[in-house]
Amino acid sequence: MASISRNSIYLFSGSVVQKILAFIYFIFLARWLGPDALGKYTFAISFVAIFSIFMDLGLNQLLIRESAKDERKADFYFHTAMALKLICSAIVYVVLIIIIQILPYPTITCQLVYLAGIFMVLDNFSNTNYGILRGFKNLKYEGLGVILYQTIVLVVGLLVIILRLSLPYMIVPLILASIFNLFYSLTFLRRITKIRLAFYFETPAIKNLIKKALPFFWAGLFGTVFSYIDVVLLSHLAGDRAVGLYSAAGKIPAGLRMFPIAFVSALYPAATFYFVNNKPELRRILEESLFYLMLLILPLIIGLWVLAEPAILILFGSKFLAAVPVLRILTWSMLFVFFDYVFFTVLNACAQEKKNVINRGIAMVLIVALNLLLIPSLKQIGSSVAFTLSFAVLALMGGYWVNKGTKFNFKLLLRQTSQILVVAIIMGLIMFLLTPFFSWPIVAVVGLIIYVVGIWTVGLVRKSDLRYFKILTNFFNRNAS
Repeated sequence: MASISRNSIYLFSGSVVQKILAFIYFIFLARWLGPDALGKYTFAISFVAIFSIFMDLGLNQLLIRESAKDERKADFYFHTAMALKLICSAIVYVVLIIIIQILPYPTITCQLVYLAGIFMVLDNFSNTNYGILRGFKNLKYEGLGVILYQTIVLVVGLLVIILRLSLPYMIVPLILASIFNLFYSLTFLRRITKIRLAFYFETPAIKNLIKKALPFFWAGLFGTVFSYIDVVLLSHLAGDRAVGLYSAAGKIPAGLRMFPIAFVSALYPAATFYFVNNKPELRRILEESLFYLMLLILPLIIGLWVLAEPAILILFGSKFLAAVPVLRILTWSMLFVFFDYVFFTVLNACAQEKKNVINRGIAMVLIVALNLLLIPSLKQIGSSVAFTLSFAVLALMGGYWVNKGTKFNFKLLLRQTSQILVVAIIMGLIMFLLTPFFSWPIVAVVGLIIYVVGIWTVGLVRKSDLRYFKILTNFFNRNAS
């Protein structure tokens, strides 16, 4: 358990630093490119990302599981998977080129897709290396690798911006970082596991691998399409500018997802333990998790809604002013995204992974349908509505299955939510009234003070509530020691 907790800390820390660096880079990128060019860049990466699941076929998750079961068979699985991925990557890359040429996109967009496909292939092989390392319960080097990867992207990307190179060169930082990541991951794979790079082309072994990986493939397909299809459809139906505005607005709430990631990193091991040993305690921790998430997310949503315009102007500049209404809609998606993180984690902890796969399959169909329905008339606003509604349905489905298994007190959650919402709305109204007269930092600080005083005054938070954090922290620390 100690190694599991330490590995979780390594990977989580690396992920947080990577997301911060990525967000900083995106700000520079958006300011340099503007909405139209940013739309082309974002489309190319999203378009290629959808195809990446056909390069992977769910093999990475299978490698983690099988190598964790028996490290002696890891080299066989690795060599077979690398051979299969080599074949799939070549086929998918050719198909990618053919499709983008058939679609009515300009030459520069096609060039971006060609280049993005290169780093996607490289990342696919790097992820295979990290999959084996995860199976060997070693995530330290992957945690460091994601930081080094994003650092290279940031440094080289800023150099490209300073040199004022053309748009296709903006993919070069990703390719260089992917090349480094491939050799870096191979180096530590060999050092830790003694496995050498090789390709095992044996038809029965490859067929067996595909059969075992299929459940992971479907889960990956649903998740990948759900994550990227809105950008692809928006580009095709509304154009590059709409994609640029939508992507810029979406980066802000996406950056705030570090909070639930940190939250569930502590919740998951505790939920797994109590599901087996103490179901009433699992229900109690779930109820308190939902309460504290509401306590965190509702003021964030309302505060960001009020300060959406200064947030866009400060981060991306006046070129992205049309992204303000998109941001205001996407702020509400954070409520459902945060809930989904908790429900997804609890279902996994309770050995209900198939429910998560089914839920994401339904959500994938819904987000495609809503985008096709709303984009023609509402453009980027339509995509933001589709994203928010799809996550709302996803959270409701997850909540339904979690409630069925744990019987948590839903009425209590509603009562607590209404109290928090009243305090958050009062905070938002005062912030809104102050906005014309004071700068945004003053408005934000005043809003924070009002909210803290409000929740304390109505008795939403008491000293006894610190018990919840002690449970999670003590559990996590006990396993890490």
